[in-house]
Amino acid sequence: MDTNITDTQKMKTILDELGVSSYRLTQELGLSSGAVYHVLSGKNKLSKNIIDKICTLYPEVNKKYLIKGIGEPIIENKVSNDAEYILVKKQDFDQVKKDIKDLYEMLQKLNNI
Repeated sequence: MDTNITDTQKMKTILDELGVSSYRLTQELGLSSGAVYHVLSGKNKLSKNIIDKICTLYPEVNKKYLIKGIGEPIIENKVSNDAEYILVKKQDFDQVKKDIKDLYEMLQKLNNI
């Protein structure tokens, strides 16, 4: 079920969300100078090749949005969230280690009394 959003609108939205120019995106994707411009002008549709390259370079871009206009243009960055979760768990672990060390030192002092 395709939505009424055009490939031109999808491309403009993605460029705005990413904060990159069409020229920069063209360079980063290794495409010919007119590839992105032709999509923006409505001359060409988004090709599978362009969509794949965008989603590889920018994994936060929602591929379903580019293909069918479904969902939000940018999806939650799972890798970033996983990294934040791991960092929090590491901090919790470091606190537990410190607490165990403190308890061990207290027990040693009590045993020496």
